[in-house]
Amino acid sequence: MNLSQLDRHTHRTMQFLAVARAKSLHAAARSLNLAQPSLTKSMAQLERLLGVPLFDRSASGVTLTKYGQVLQKYAEELEAGLNHTEVELNYLRTGQAGTFRIAAGTVWLNLVFPKVAAALQRHPGKPMLYCEASDAHSLDLLKRNGIDILCGLAEPELEGHPNFAFDLKTRFPLCLVTRQHHPLLRKTSDWEALAFAVQFPFVLLTQSLKTNGILKEALAERGLPYPQIAMNTGSPLSMFTLVQETDFVGYAAYPLVKHAAPKGIACLPLRSPVFQTAVGVQYRRSLQRVGLFNILMQEIDRALRDLSISKPMQRRR
Repeated sequence: MNLSQLDRHTHRTMQFLAVARAKSLHAAARSLNLAQPSLTKSMAQLERLLGVPLFDRSASGVTLTKYGQVLQKYAEELEAGLNHTEVELNYLRTGQAGTFRIAAGTVWLNLVFPKVAAALQRHPGKPMLYCEASDAHSLDLLKRNGIDILCGLAEPELEGHPNFAFDLKTRFPLCLVTRQHHPLLRKTSDWEALAFAVQFPFVLLTQSLKTNGILKEALAERGLPYPQIAMNTGSPLSMFTLVQETDFVGYAAYPLVKHAAPKGIACLPLRSPVFQTAVGVQYRRSLQRVGLFNILMQEIDRALRDLSISKPMQRRR
């Protein structure tokens, strides 16, 4: 296997990546705007170059061999490196910094990145942020270079991965959210509060899949039933409005309630360690070589400090 020659065949390596992702030569050829026979010939040449079979072919498409799986990891790193190099070269050539593609949860989208985006406009090149709500597909997008950065809880699948890094930034305490004078606020311990809270309908934020999972697992461990869900919403404002006008219970990260909730909203912080979520920024290590990325990370740190969002909140009586 002659890996040293791969860098001289970057175009074929990128074609291979398209086939690996599409699981079909026909679909990959269409996405690359190539004739399928041309792509088939190119993949055969790549297999000859490496001296190993990369695909198992069948009537339904192609799957990667063990050799193909290894090459896919290399190809994804190569793709990321090319993207990052393009950003740096474009910055040097035009002074324009380009775009960072970010997937993040509710606190990041509503509190952190608005501050970061404003701060970045004071830097030369004015890098732009393209932010979207994280979901069940975000990890796959990070691995496939569909996004540059994933903000939230650490992904166990990437722990110890040589190509990815996780920078722990802070801890977000989780809390229950209610209208003022809700009877839930008289409870003095986490588990007493939760046992009482599950009698009421809950309002959950759709961008908070992992923190919602923490609640579900914690209730199950204590033998408590999972509450009826009145609404899943992507809007914190919708959650605040609903709990303000009903006896429903919201569930969110404390910083969101502290900085975004209107008057008339009360917060009952959950102090048990299971509800103290360690959050940070996950990305490919190759980004560390991009100077603009280091500026971005500095501004994220500054925004978190300015918001003081890791400071715990006292229970409201």
